[in-house]
Amino acid sequence: PPRVMTPWPVVLLPAPELERRSTVAMVSGIVLSSAGALSLLYVGATAMSGSESIDENGQSVPSDDDDHARVARGAAIGGLVCLAIGIPLIVYGAKQVPLQSSTARVEPLLGWAGSPTARGWAWHF
Repeated sequence: PPRVMTPWPVVLLPAPELERRSTVAMVSGIVLSSAGALSLLYVGATAMSGSESIDENGQSVPSDDDDHARVARGAAIGGLVCLAIGIPLIVYGAKQVPLQSSTARVEPLLGWAGSPTARGWAWHF
């Protein structure tokens, strides 16, 4: 391929140093997502076990225990809420952003500049 010649020197700036946007948000999201997943596993395990009780004769009879259903519904809703909050926190906190100190200083692209003076243009190298 032919080389492209430019009339001025091309200066490549170093890549900025990166850091996580918020480690606290990322860790909080991981904890919330883990708690939500464990809650949903609990709901799945209790739903498969069923709610049966044993009567005096040793027979298994279905139970009309509303408390069991309430706990399972509460754990399912809580698990989904934890996942809905935790996943965006992980994404937000894990994003890489430039360090604050590297954005404060700006390096010039060229090593010279001109400015008007009382007697004409002055070139600064």
